[in-house]
Amino acid sequence: MLRYLTPMTLIAALAATFAATRADHITVRLGNAEIELEGKVNDANRIMTVTHEKFRDLKLNLYYRDTREPIYIQEIIKVPTRREQYNRALLKAQKGSAAERLELAHWTAKRGMLTEFYASIDLVLQADPNNEHAKRILALRDKLNEPLAPSNEEETLTKSIGSGFKFKRSKHYILAYDTPEDRAKERVDLLERVYETFFIFFAMKGMVLEKPKELMMVVLFNEHKNYLDYSVRQDPELKSAAGYWSPEDNIAVFFAQGTYPAWATLNEVSAELDKMREDAERQKLRNRGDIVRLSDTIKLLKLVLQENEDVEVVTHEATHQVAGNSGLFPRRIRIPRWAQEGLAAFFEAPSGAMWAGVGATNATRLEWYRGLEKDRVHSDIDFIVSDHIYDMAASHASVLHAYGQAWALTHFLMDDKHFPKLMEYYRNLARLPADMVIGEDILKQCWDAAFGADRQAVDQEWRRHMNSLKTDIERLREQYGEKGKAGG
Repeated sequence: MLRYLTPMTLIAALAATFAATRADHITVRLGNAEIELEGKVNDANRIMTVTHEKFRDLKLNLYYRDTREPIYIQEIIKVPTRREQYNRALLKAQKGSAAERLELAHWTAKRGMLTEFYASIDLVLQADPNNEHAKRILALRDKLNEPLAPSNEEETLTKSIGSGFKFKRSKHYILAYDTPEDRAKERVDLLERVYETFFIFFAMKGMVLEKPKELMMVVLFNEHKNYLDYSVRQDPELKSAAGYWSPEDNIAVFFAQGTYPAWATLNEVSAELDKMREDAERQKLRNRGDIVRLSDTIKLLKLVLQENEDVEVVTHEATHQVAGNSGLFPRRIRIPRWAQEGLAAFFEAPSGAMWAGVGATNATRLEWYRGLEKDRVHSDIDFIVSDHIYDMAASHASVLHAYGQAWALTHFLMDDKHFPKLMEYYRNLARLPADMVIGEDILKQCWDAAFGADRQAVDQEWRRHMNSLKTDIERLREQYGEKGKAGG
């Protein structure tokens, strides 16, 4: 089972979404927790109003940098929206060469801006009608637009999860769900966006992957308890997973965030505030404005947390499923876990990376990588590519360290210089015998055949790369400046 571990706290750092519009970066302070989100901030002085792109009916009306408040805005970085950034880049590309227009296509592809991506490819062909790269992308688009033929997926899912579920089909997925319709539709739309972005990313680097041969099966439970009952019957270790994909039956399984037991306190607080709000408005209490403001704030933060934890888990596990159905990591091959998890972490919508998209510097993964960085036994190329980093992980913390190392090495190898060798390494793994447990020697041979036997040279280059990384927030501060940081 390939699984995404549940966050250790409710206020885990938020994940990015694939939405085409973005705005300012806001850090909200709630007790000892910092919550990062994107929104649009007005230019008031002490009380700032924040609107969210999706949940427009709710607003945060919070004091700015007032440490006396239990919840306040700690930091604002004024950033152009994703649309504004694209429009500026588009104006520049329209005056430039085919190569410059291709750079715009790369920028949009990484951010999952599919409509803008194909518009950029059209611009490339306007400048160079014979551009092979652009023609290959359009051929891929036509292939991706072809729906996969349904088979007996509905019967397979019903046999696995039982009756009582509805089914929703898209071009490449079949979703079994017991959630409200709007949540199921959002899930299918996200899966399709992850799917297309995955194929486009590799195609932009010159590698066209095989299209899956059958609809990919996904289950979405509305309640965590039902998800847990089903999952632990498959594998008891899944009790700590927030989602997973099973290569054996090719089913990805999720639940609606917000129903996990750790959310109970926040849900209760939100419900109590709603009741207080109704009472205050009915009785026309003098402080009803403060109660309304706090109620809306908690409700919006809760919705953002739920939405973005959903996105983070889905982008990770959907990557596993697409990789397993595209020929990159064949399902019946025991691909080392570091390679599988490193790829999924590279494509996931990471916490704190609300602007950079695919391949962003994942602040949480980076922190766990750095926790082992000076441990030259466990943070070592040999230890990782032999898969000992996972095989010997004996605690939750050591597994998180393993995720950090796998993400970091994959992040390094995905650059243009190393990408061809990484793909050769993946092909070496894909040619291994099916369903066999592969030993350390074979795994190292697969690596050496692609990267050469001097693993320590690669190790040193990897560390230089990691030392140069900056988080998205650090880059945003450098580029746009920090409006303010609360003291005390």
